[in-house]
This record gives sequence, structure tokens and C-alpha cells, in this order.
Amino acid sequence: MKLGLSIFRRGFSSSKCKTMAKMAMARIKLLRNKREAVVRQMRRDIALLLQSGQDATARIRVEHVIREQNILAANEFLELFCELIIARLTIISKQRDCPADLKEGISSLIFAAPRCSDIPELLAIRDNFEKKYGKDFVSAATDLRPSCGVNRMLIDKLSVRTPMGEVKLKVMKEIAKEYQIEWDTTESENELLKPPEELINGPCTFVSASSMPVKPKPSQPSDLNKPTARSTGTEESPPMHFKDMESAAEAAAESANKAIAAAQAAAYLANKGPNLVTQSPGFNNNLNRRPNNGDDRQAYRRHSYNAPSAHSNIKFDESDSDEEIETQDTYAGIQPPPGRDPPPYRKS
Repeated sequence: MKLGLSIFRRGFSSSKCKTMAKMAMARIKLLRNKREAVVRQMRRDIALLLQSGQDATARIRVEHVIREQNILAANEFLELFCELIIARLTIISKQRDCPADLKEGISSLIFAAPRCSDIPELLAIRDNFEKKYGKDFVSAATDLRPSCGVNRMLIDKLSVRTPMGEVKLKVMKEIAKEYQIEWDTTESENELLKPPEELINGPCTFVSASSMPVKPKPSQPSDLNKPTARSTGTEESPPMHFKDMESAAEAAAESANKAIAAAQAAAYLANKGPNLVTQSPGFNNNLNRRPNNGDDRQAYRRHSYNAPSAHSNIKFDESDSDEEIETQDTYAGIQPPPGRDPPPYRKS
């Protein structure tokens, strides 16, 4: 029964922690040798760029050199903390809480575990200490909570922030001195040491209004006993001058009455305009109405007069004259066609 509980409830293992710490130290030494070779090659390339006058490219490449150097320094801290844990492992296994003198080393290893992916042994060390001190201790070191105990230098070396201009210029000068290159630092100093531009927040300094040049307005003498003239006007009409408040109020009331009368007249015309139809003299009222029998194609024929000719024996039927109707709609204001004489008869 006890064996089964020990299998399902595995706690802190000092032997596993010691093994992982030794493996992490060996991996750190191996990575150090490879990274130092890479840094030497990168510094040599930057020296060639400085010698050929390509300062802009050198300022970009130097950031990679600084980052690799920071990782090398961080690995040295991690190696020292691993040695410290191996030496004090007996004290760690005996005490339930984390010793005060070992809190910095243990918290630093926990903090670096997710940030140093090339050292997977740190993750195993973090999981082992999580079983010993709990999840709150591990999350406090990972999230850099107050009083977490992580080494400040290690936080700075593992930071992903862009290096400052002074640091870049310092490394470039060291490379130029190391390879004995005559390099003019004027351009790089002007580019790296200039203050950052405030593009979003705007300027940080403000000028007071009292220091700004303002033209004084000439003062005009005014008579206190003389009533002041008040003027109101728009762009369309010239300004109107009033002597006192009463005259201005009367003018405003008169303008309002005129506006009300104009609005009432416009409303009356808008309502009564479509219904007003004027009739012309001599026209029948029935002719002014359009037939609404559903057939728009029905048309009225115009009244025609067929006069008999003196030399013709042809007789016209006058019964059709009552059926003749108008072909166009007759609206208000249309005068009737003038009377015309019949055309003269021509002998064929």
C-alpha cells in the first residue's frame, strides 16, 4: 500500500535534482564553446564593416553580438547557481521551506527555465522544485513578482529589450580597438546618442502664454453717459444698429412676425395649390376634366366645320358635329382655337 502511494505521490527527489544540475552544467559548457566561436566571427565581420565605412550595417550587426554576449553571461550565472544547489542539496532536502541563502539561486533557475530553451534540464529542475515548494513559489519566480528573489543581473541579461545606444557605441569602439581599425565615430555618435523622438506624446516642453508676442489692441475712449450701440447682422444683409435694448427687441419681434406670416402663406399655398383650377371663358367645365374610365387611349376629336361650296353638289352630314371631341387634355388657362373660314374650293 505504501509503495503504491509513493508511486502516485512522488515528491522532491534530491538525486534527480543533482543529476539534472550536473547535466545542465555540462550543457552550458558545451554551448559556451559554440557561442564564443560565433561571437568571435561576428565581431570580425563588424570590424570589416567598420573598416569599409559601412557604419549603418555595423550598428545593426552589433545588436546580435550584444545579445549573444548577454546569453553567455547569463549562462555563467546559471552554472554558478547549479553548483550552489549541488553543494547545498542536503540542506534543501531536510528543510521544508526554501532557505533564505538559497532562494536567489533556486528562483533564478526557475526563472531561466522557460527562457533558455537550449537547456532543457532547467525545466526538469523547475518541476522538481515545484513538488517541493508548490506552484505559488514557482509562479512568483516565473512572473517576477515582488520579493521573488531572482537575480537582477540575470533578469537584465535575459531581457529581450533593444540595447541602448551607449552600449552599442561602446561595443563598436571595443571591436575597432581590438582589430586596430582607424574608425571615425562621428556619424555613429550622432546616430546613437541623439534623444529619441516624441512622435506620439508630442513635445514635453510648453511655452507660457505670457511669453508669446501679442499685439496690444488700441483702447478707444468711451463715454459712460452715451448709450452704446449694439449691432447684429449676417453675411447676407448689412448690420443693423440699435440704440437700446427696447428697439432691438421690437425689431426682433417684427422680424419674427414676418417670418411666421411667410411660413403660413407658404403652407396655405402648398395645401391649396394643387386644387386650384382656373376656367377659361367660352369653355365647358366638363371639357376641363380628363375622362377617368380606365382607357387612357380614348381621345376626343376636335370640332370641325364643313361648309358647303357654292359650286359643289356634295352634301355633308351635320350629325357628326355633335360627336366631335378634343384630342388633348384641356387644362386651365388654354384659349379656344380661333374661328377660321373654310378653304376655297378649287375646280379640278
